[in-house]
Amino acid sequence: MSPNGVGGNNVNWITEIVSGTTQLGTHLDALCHLQIGDRGYNGWTVSEIAEPWGTNRLGVETIPQIVTRGWLVDVVSARGAELSRGEVVSVGDVERALDGAEPEPGDAVLFHTGWGPRWGEPAAYLMGEPGPGMELAGWLADRGVALTGCDTWSYGPVPAENPLRPFEVPQSLNVRHGAFIGGEPRHIGPGSRRGKRLCSDTHPSRVERRYRRLGITDRFGLGGGGLI
Repeated sequence: MSPNGVGGNNVNWITEIVSGTTQLGTHLDALCHLQIGDRGYNGWTVSEIAEPWGTNRLGVETIPQIVTRGWLVDVVSARGAELSRGEVVSVGDVERALDGAEPEPGDAVLFHTGWGPRWGEPAAYLMGEPGPGMELAGWLADRGVALTGCDTWSYGPVPAENPLRPFEVPQSLNVRHGAFIGGEPRHIGPGSRRGKRLCSDTHPSRVERRYRRLGITDRFGLGGGGLI
């Protein structure tokens, strides 16, 4: 732009660039987010899809608008206690929480582990997390679940079931099965400065034993690794 501005009134302006990550707060992972070595979903390599501005394939713009049946698996109620860091959510937990019902292809499955209330205490929140294990990941994939999420900052137990294979649960679902992974589900309610967690704000006294939800997403950005 000319230092003299534009037009007869010499108008000029200053703008800014905001830089950050879409992998914090409530987010949904695009299929470009995780890889096994250099290869991601459908075999694309990082060198093939990564650009200075983002990714040319599998970015957040490829996440469709989602309107589907959703299941909230209340592991806290099923076990009668909140889960600790590294604790694994099992297939048995899901079967108890859903009273034998099963998700079908295209469904969404969210997990309530009780980890969400630590949100206001960063050290406690980030020290690890409970989450679905590898057996349950395979169970979800076998049933064609399209989207799954947890009230934690990632997905899957941290420390991992095998400490030498970190974040293998979301890696497997994202890369091998093309499932969308959601983390830190959070809803900012009216009059609430800190907001409330979607998966930890449900109490058995107010809803049925089996929780169902309607999940809706919208498109945002181009070439990003996460939808916020």
